[in-house]
Amino acid sequence: MIEYLAYDFGLILFTRFKVFKKYRDAMTFKSFFLFALITIVVLIMSIITVLNKNTFLGLNTTNPVVRRIVLMLYLGTKATLFAYLVSDYFREKSDSKVPIEGIKGNRGLRGSSGEQAEKCDITKCKLNVCDEKILNHVTEVYSDILKSRNKKGSKHYPLTNHFIKNKIKTLCRSPQLEKVLEKTDEKKIYAYIKNIWTKWITIILKYENGEYFMETDYLTDNDFDNLIETKDKLYNSSFDNNNPGTVSSGKETPFDELKKYDMWYWGEPEAAKVKIVYKCDLDSDSDSESEPDVENKKYNINVKPATYYEQKWRSSVALQTKTNDTYTPFQPKGNRVTIYRPKTINNDGDIFYPLGDIIVDEDNVEPKSNDTLLVSGDIVHPIDFTKKYGFQRNEGIGEGVVGYSFWEPKAPDGYTCIGNAIENTYNQLPPNPTDFACVPTKCTQPISNFTNVIDREVLSKWSYTGDDNDNIGPDKLTELYSYKNLMEYNINNEKNVLIPEGQPDSCINNTSILDNNKGKWVVEDKNSEKYSIHTHFKKKK
Repeated sequence: MIEYLAYDFGLILFTRFKVFKKYRDAMTFKSFFLFALITIVVLIMSIITVLNKNTFLGLNTTNPVVRRIVLMLYLGTKATLFAYLVSDYFREKSDSKVPIEGIKGNRGLRGSSGEQAEKCDITKCKLNVCDEKILNHVTEVYSDILKSRNKKGSKHYPLTNHFIKNKIKTLCRSPQLEKVLEKTDEKKIYAYIKNIWTKWITIILKYENGEYFMETDYLTDNDFDNLIETKDKLYNSSFDNNNPGTVSSGKETPFDELKKYDMWYWGEPEAAKVKIVYKCDLDSDSDSESEPDVENKKYNINVKPATYYEQKWRSSVALQTKTNDTYTPFQPKGNRVTIYRPKTINNDGDIFYPLGDIIVDEDNVEPKSNDTLLVSGDIVHPIDFTKKYGFQRNEGIGEGVVGYSFWEPKAPDGYTCIGNAIENTYNQLPPNPTDFACVPTKCTQPISNFTNVIDREVLSKWSYTGDDNDNIGPDKLTELYSYKNLMEYNINNEKNVLIPEGQPDSCINNTSILDNNKGKWVVEDKNSEKYSIHTHFKKKK
């Protein structure tokens, strides 16, 4: 019986697989007739075998009823198989046939007229085709750059990133573009917009991960903060050449440059637009260019307890172990602690910043609101960071992705940064300075009585063994994060903290003396005229 089933299997292979197509096409009528005759003979012989033998593929068919049921199932299966093969053959033949063109019939009656379409506003009609026009241009620019790098590209190369596509749509549907089109020649406007988009795509692709950004559908401008690579930190005087590096030496993302253009914000809500920031230099005399007297300056610091936190790192899932070439991630790394970053608070335009990240000697337990403070007033941001420790996973699960680093902020002269920070990225980039605040050194004092110390016994039990080769050790962590409240900070073996309110020399809630006649308002530098579409067309006149 096996030989008959083998014949059926071979028949399926011959009639279905493309590798045998040239042999099937070469068959003549005689070949088909002989093929069919052999198949019928095999069918009859298999039926006789089923009727005469007491077994069928190991099944006992001595009982006549069982034998008839097996025969019916066998014949039904064969009939279904042959019907499918024959119908599929004739379907393929009929699909490939070209019908004979017949005589043209009489023309039918004309249909009823449709409803009158609404009159299209000329400007809005132009906006409806704008996004398709700009999208095609951006796609073509992106493709040309890929081809210049000897990579695959065509003018029909699909643009993947949703953020870029939505930005094009938002710009084209913006009221700003609608108004500009009413006053300026359409061709000139679109030529300018295409030129700007060419610059934007060129700037994005100037970065090492620019192509990765364009090819990833879910990435946005904020995600590029973690896409800066070592090559991006090289200095390059222009975005328009093929030399490595960027204009900002990697300190800015491409979108920091793009956001200098007024056209970037077309169609965006008011809250997304850049606002001019004014600062008051209280100690500068409008009649004198001399340096302010830092020593005698009266400082004012406002404080608020932190309310919201962002989780940055958990020791309970930080380790990867390796056993017999098998990697096991998300293992505990010593005793369980969690590091959080307090979130800034905007209180009627007064921004309160954290002094540093905060460590909690529990797993996944958020700090309380009074565990650390946020500050505003006479504060500055760090001018730089010093890496105290860094780890990168270079094997196993998360290779080239998992990493973290501890950073010590550096304050300007006359100020002290009270706290440290952690970044949980592989590329070991420092934190954003605008996330933290440094306070005047005059407002701090060394202390010897620590009230918020993490249990030293807890830290001493930290054990760093495993295949991540992480040798941070309890001593290093103690140096970096000795205290739950990171207002305390280690400078020259002294622990500094803000002088509490009510004590002499305290800056907290200290009333500032402001002379409106002598106050000097300092405005941040405006963007260059090259970033404005309005300047562009004014110069053309």
